[in-house]
Amino acid sequence: MQPKVNILFIEDERNILTFVTKLLYGHNYKVTTAITGTEGLQLINSICPDLILLDLGLPDMDGQTIIRQVREWSNCPIIVISARTNEHEKVKALDLGADDYITKPFGSAELLARIRTSLRHSTRMNTSSDQLFHPYKCGELILDFEKRTLTISGNIVHLTPISFQITYFLIK
Repeated sequence: MQPKVNILFIEDERNILTFVTKLLYGHNYKVTTAITGTEGLQLINSICPDLILLDLGLPDMDGQTIIRQVREWSNCPIIVISARTNEHEKVKALDLGADDYITKPFGSAELLARIRTSLRHSTRMNTSSDQLFHPYKCGELILDFEKRTLTISGNIVHLTPISFQITYFLIK
């Protein structure tokens, strides 16, 4: 059995949060939820999700701020789910680093297809040979394949060659 894909859903509208969470659970995804941007950023750092579903209109910050911050250290796929239909808003979110943009209201089949597509693209990027030497980043952890180093919170962790290979294998 394949491990479940871990999706973080950052959304402040309870009815949408409940509906999408049940939908994703029903399709064998692991779902973690946040209702504020601050909570979402903390969860991104702690759980390192496989994919982020993000509403732009959060009570404490704009979702574009989250995209900007996440892109400073992570390539995790981000799908924006927003009521904002203005083309300028969509383009801005995509230019900041969102991988896809879905306008509310949306269909469940479309959402699931876009999740599968984003995960498929993410997997291709993470396994392609030209991506091999780009450092893997997750929160405060950085595994640099080229330098063969592991850094956590700015501190280098010395690894034996075997330990590095095991770490590499677990991350891949």
